[in-house]
Amino acid sequence: LAATTYEAYYSLRWQFAEDTVERDYVCLLHGWMDPSVSHLSADIGYARAQGTVPTQISDGGRRATTFVKVLAHGAADASSSADAGTRRVSLVAVRIGTGRRHQIRAHVAHAGHPVVGDTKYSDERQDFDWCPRNFLHRYHLAFQRVDGSRFHASASLPLDLTRVLAALAPCGPASARALQEEWRVCGGSPRSWDELEPLPFSSAD
Repeated sequence: LAATTYEAYYSLRWQFAEDTVERDYVCLLHGWMDPSVSHLSADIGYARAQGTVPTQISDGGRRATTFVKVLAHGAADASSSADAGTRRVSLVAVRIGTGRRHQIRAHVAHAGHPVVGDTKYSDERQDFDWCPRNFLHRYHLAFQRVDGSRFHASASLPLDLTRVLAALAPCGPASARALQEEWRVCGGSPRSWDELEPLPFSSAD
C-alpha cells in the first residue's frame, strides 16, 4: 500500500494508528478450532533489534486483538510424510483489530492452532509435504480516501492454496459447503467479512 500524495500518506498513517483500516485474511490452521471462538486477545511484544526472532505473547507487550470466524473443519492427507496419517485442520477467516508484527501467526499459535506451513511459530515441518507454503492470505483491504469515499481491494486465493483446499476431506455438511464455495475458485471474489458464516456452535464438524 503506497500513497501518491502527502495528504493521502498522512491520512493512511492516521487510519492505521486508529485501527480503522479493514484487513481481512483467510488461513488454514492446525487442529479443529472451536467455532464459538470469535476473537483472540493477547498482548504482543518484540524487539526490533532482534530481527527474525518470533513475536512473543507478553504481559508487557502492546494490546492486540484478532477477530476470527471458523468456516470449516477438515482433514488433510499426510500419508506421504514421515509423520503419516491424517491431520485435522480448520479454515478460518481473520480480521485484525490491531496491526502488530506477526499478530495473526502469534495469536493462533498461542491458542494452540498454528498456521499450516508456518515453521517460525510451530515445529510442523512435515506441512510442506502437502502444503507448499504458509497458508495465510489477505483477501480484502479497505480504507477511506481523502475525498471521504471508501476504497476496497480484494484478492482471490492463489492457485497453489486452492489446490490445498481441494485436497481436504470436509468434516460434515457445513464444512463441505464452506470449502466448496469461493475459496476453491482461483480468480473468484470472496464474500465480505459480514457475509461469511462461521460453523454452528453445535456443529458435529
